[in-house]
Amino acid sequence: MGGFSIAMLGDLQVQTAGRSVPVPGTKQRLLLATLALRSGQIVSVDELVERVWDEDPPRSARTTLRGYVRRLRSVLRGAGRTDSTAIDFDAGGYRLMVESESIDLNRFRRLRQEATTCADPLGEAELLAEALRLWRGRPLSGLGTARWADDIAVGLEEEMLQTVERQCDLSLDRDEAWMVSSEVQRLIAYYPLRETLWHRLILSLHRGGRTAEALSRYQQVRQLLADQLGVAPSANLRALHLRILSENTKLEGEVRPPTAVSAVRTPTLPADRFVGRRGEMGALDHLCRDTARVVVLDGGAGVGKTALVRHWLEHTSLSFPNGRLYLDLRGSRPGQALSPGEVAAELLRAFGTGDDDIPEGDLSRIALCRLVLTSRRMLVVLDDARDHHQVEKLLPGVGGVVLITSQNQLRGLVARNGAARLSVGRLRPDEGRELVGALLKQSRRAVDADAVDQLLDLCAGLPLALRIAIERFCRITELSLGQLVAELRDERNLLDLLQTDDDAEANIRVALSRAFNWLEPAETILLRRLSSRLWPSFDLDAAAGLMEVDRAQVRVLLERLISMSLVEQRGSGSYRIHRLQQAVVRDWAPADATAAPRHQDSAALRPPALDGDHGGLRGSSYESASPRQDHPRCTGRCQPGGNRKSVHTNWRGEAGCP
Repeated sequence: MGGFSIAMLGDLQVQTAGRSVPVPGTKQRLLLATLALRSGQIVSVDELVERVWDEDPPRSARTTLRGYVRRLRSVLRGAGRTDSTAIDFDAGGYRLMVESESIDLNRFRRLRQEATTCADPLGEAELLAEALRLWRGRPLSGLGTARWADDIAVGLEEEMLQTVERQCDLSLDRDEAWMVSSEVQRLIAYYPLRETLWHRLILSLHRGGRTAEALSRYQQVRQLLADQLGVAPSANLRALHLRILSENTKLEGEVRPPTAVSAVRTPTLPADRFVGRRGEMGALDHLCRDTARVVVLDGGAGVGKTALVRHWLEHTSLSFPNGRLYLDLRGSRPGQALSPGEVAAELLRAFGTGDDDIPEGDLSRIALCRLVLTSRRMLVVLDDARDHHQVEKLLPGVGGVVLITSQNQLRGLVARNGAARLSVGRLRPDEGRELVGALLKQSRRAVDADAVDQLLDLCAGLPLALRIAIERFCRITELSLGQLVAELRDERNLLDLLQTDDDAEANIRVALSRAFNWLEPAETILLRRLSSRLWPSFDLDAAAGLMEVDRAQVRVLLERLISMSLVEQRGSGSYRIHRLQQAVVRDWAPADATAAPRHQDSAALRPPALDGDHGGLRGSSYESASPRQDHPRCTGRCQPGGNRKSVHTNWRGEAGCP
């Protein structure tokens, strides 16, 4: 096979003769990963569709899947597979026909199995070492945000950690404690709440004659568990500590898994890559210290809400005696949002509750979670909430502070639960320049100040857009900042340039379109019509004219769009939509924000042109963003004073709704 292999224990790769063959596109990589995980077995088309589109397939998924299979076959041929049966179709599914040993995961598991049956401890250690050399990093990297891949990666990491821990035990049996401590300390940096690693580190230090350091490490993990999870070390780890104190150096006995689950961790962010937001940092300190038990941090997609919270967690001087918990609710991701019962279960696991002790019903889970939280003065961060229903039932039981981030303003929590709200806007020009300067610090490339200001304008002051643009600038050394600005100025290229090919989270089109899934038809139509031209701002009269309704009706729609951070209110009666949001709206199709429009008649999705004067539109010029189209549902002039119709019943067909 000419050295052909598929590497999964790290970023997903196809390799041949020592070089990597690119597999373009996240969905093709998802297809390859699914087939490789079950190589030699038939995987049904239905399962492949579910995996490739992460449970949210378009109507054309089966047809599109066949195209992905053809392209993947071409990639495999380029990697040395000259036969046409590398991917075979049979019995309603596809099968990857490669040798088992050509997939590193299969080799890893085969070596691990051989090690378990090896009677010679030294031979077992050599087999385990050979298996671990196959690992290059987090398994199945580069597959975007597919939740199933994350779940499988967690299981594979557990296999790796168990292999490392067995190797450590063999080294300790050979009185080679010095070999254990360095490797375990490296892994603890990535898995700081895994008590079985701490157990082996403390034991190896003690057996290596470093008892004082071993006792210090025990105090370190004890404090870490208290701060992060509000729990004490497991009985196994406490027993080890007592045996060290009693000078029992034999220390026999099996190391059992800890009772505390380490799935929920507080993420960190390097300080040198976060700038600005000083006012918001101070406001968070004030609200969480003196004012509120529930704080809502809202803002549009891409403004850096999660980054702000992570940075604040690293630098706040506030003390939470029972620690902090962080949980990603996945609220903005269609089909992935955690239910209130799932949120309660994750929080209970973080406190060390075993799966057998977590109630089955959602109401029972929530009641137990509230009981546990009530007795603890701690900070709970619930990141990316979809709406107040996802979190509201948990809030009365919080004894400390709960900080919720959301693109939704969560007005219900403010009204009913007394939550304080802090809105995060786009970067000010000075903050944007500071961020660009920080991102360019290591590249040492000279840039023109005017080009930086133009870049800030084109990226609408969104940190996510700026980071993606600067990554492109630093990567393509022959590209000047002025040339990058010129590329971004062409709207045909804008959204394609503001994305990376290996991370769906670093994609402006995806980030700014997720909220569209929660809009009602009339709200969708208003947003699309308001985005039809690059208006600096608009007022109620202009919006009412576009929808042929009165001011009161359109105000209701605008309030909803404002609550979803899709429209900004600038002052009394003045509104705006930033240019990147407008571009994404114009690009978006209701069925799938990243796919081609499902409607054959694309004209039916275009907003109407404006005739005559521009009513309440503000600004000196109104650049048309698309060719003039006479909308089939707008026969008269769309301006204030036109025919008033019911906004909630007249536009469903245009929004693609039944």
